Amino acid sequence: MAEEPDPAVLASMRRRLRIGSTLVTIALLTAVLAVAAGWVSISTAAAPMAGLAVGATLGWWQYAHIRSA
Repeated sequence: MAEEPDPAVLASMRRRLRIGSTLVTIALLTAVLAVAAGWVSISTAAAPMAGLAVGATLGWWQYAHIRSA
């Protein structure tokens, strides 16, 4: 027959599991927030560059059409 586990050991294991799952949850939330912050900073930096590229492309297109007319 199997022995009954000690209640103190079970309580300790449950406490460790609860603390561990809390730490994992905090780590995952931190990682998600870090990725979101990185995405926002990349998007914020990329927006002026994309605007510059679109403006340069439109300017070149107008210049080419004016010269060919």
